[in-house]
Amino acid sequence: MTTIQINNKSVENFLYKQATVNNLSTVDYLTSLVMNEIEFLEIKKDKNLKLDPYFYQRQKQLKQDIDDIDCGRAQMISNEDFWNEIDKYVDTLQK
Repeated sequence: MTTIQINNKSVENFLYKQATVNNLSTVDYLTSLVMNEIEFLEIKKDKNLKLDPYFYQRQKQLKQDIDDIDCGRAQMISNEDFWNEIDKYVDTLQK
């Protein structure tokens, strides 16, 4: 018996759904992918994901935030306003 351990729930769910549609077990489906569709399948380790599993989501959000600021959909507060707000907050903690 062959088993596969998948440490990513979304990948596991995707493979299970695809296997079910094709009336195969997950192992048989994955085996058929590797054996029959090898030209589109590439397995590689991404050091960014090893260090931070959410690297690409954060990168995408940061780009969106910068775009929002650049086109005026979002505004940055001034450095002075930022520190004034910090000072007000600290004052509330000291009371």
